[in-house]
Amino acid sequence: MPDKIVTILVALWKSGNFLEKKLINLEQQTFFSQCNIVLLNCQNHDNEADIYADFLKHDNVTEIRYNEYTYLYPTWNDGIKSTESEFIMNSNADDMLHPEYVETCSHWLKTHRDFACVSTGVLLTYHPNQVYPNWEQQGNLPLDFYPNSTAGPCPLWRRSLHDKYGYFDPRCATIGDAIMWEKWHAGGEKFGLIKQDMVLYYANSNSLERRTENGVSLADSDLKRLGRI
Repeated sequence: MPDKIVTILVALWKSGNFLEKKLINLEQQTFFSQCNIVLLNCQNHDNEADIYADFLKHDNVTEIRYNEYTYLYPTWNDGIKSTESEFIMNSNADDMLHPEYVETCSHWLKTHRDFACVSTGVLLTYHPNQVYPNWEQQGNLPLDFYPNSTAGPCPLWRRSLHDKYGYFDPRCATIGDAIMWEKWHAGGEKFGLIKQDMVLYYANSNSLERRTENGVSLADSDLKRLGRI
């Protein structure tokens, strides 16, 4: 893919109900032309490929297709390796970004070179598929749910961190990002926070962090798999 400033990873698994508005949200980005957007389509359950077919006409958009169910973090690793960019970020299909989000965070990291990653304030909503500026929110999402960091749901981070800390743990189903933020924090990396609400987080009852299997949360399954409990 073309060299850009930012790679945006968008994981798609049963995302058909959100994808049309998500693509609009991505095109709203003032830094759209400076982004590589990687659509990580896991099994195409909702015919996501049909929904984003026209979106692929942009030369800075690509898809990676998985015919078998694949955990989230191996797909992120594939997306990171498929592009060249100074910065990386993930963006959930059901979450929305302020149009200046990527530009603001990229500029912040370029001017704060001693920081590893940066996030902004996050608004919480129970209503999906809202297109900016018509956002309806029900408060703020606290950023203390990741251990020892304020990474939040869609941080922007330096690609060079993967040279030092490796890629996301492919064994994880839902807490691989939190595990990575812990590594960075333990390594002395600094997390930045822009005190401006620029993300609309949808409290999706079917999201990975809320999903259970046989009565056990995916997070607890991850912790057991990693030998932490």
